[in-house]
Amino acid sequence: MSKAEFEQVYHTYFTALCLYAEKIIGIRQSAEDLVEDTFAKLWERRDQAKIINIYAYLNTIIRNACLDYLKDKQRKLQTHNSIEYTLLNYPDADLELIRTEVFRQMELAIEDLPETFRRVIKMAYMDRMQSKAIAENLGVSLSTVEKHKAKGLVMLRTILGKGTFGLLFMVIHEASR
Repeated sequence: MSKAEFEQVYHTYFTALCLYAEKIIGIRQSAEDLVEDTFAKLWERRDQAKIINIYAYLNTIIRNACLDYLKDKQRKLQTHNSIEYTLLNYPDADLELIRTEVFRQMELAIEDLPETFRRVIKMAYMDRMQSKAIAENLGVSLSTVEKHKAKGLVMLRTILGKGTFGLLFMVIHEASR
């Protein structure tokens, strides 16, 4: 598939695929991310397979990606419920055990972010770099870093759910003391 053919497919089907994905998972930004990832994979594999019906192929890929997303979201919800149950029913539970689990969930969630947001979030919150240093390191503007941090946090909140996201910041705040 040539670049021009790929661009034509992208412009023709992107919006429809986003609507389809959003209908399945219910979150516009995540749906768009899944569609973007699908097109990135299509571009990477453009010479590997001969696709007869590109629209049917993309619909199948998107449907499977959405189902995987929903399964992963359900797994994360179960983990969140487990943490919440522990906190409510065992108030004297080992704080370090809870902190470890929250950080594990955070790392899993960060790995689910698109690459550009993942790098900025890791540098800002795990490596504790200042926005200016991140901008210099990545060769982007300070405002780009700030936008990526803000959008990355919104995506993390979606991935983790409000409760786990709140716990995450409580743990981070406690660790920075």
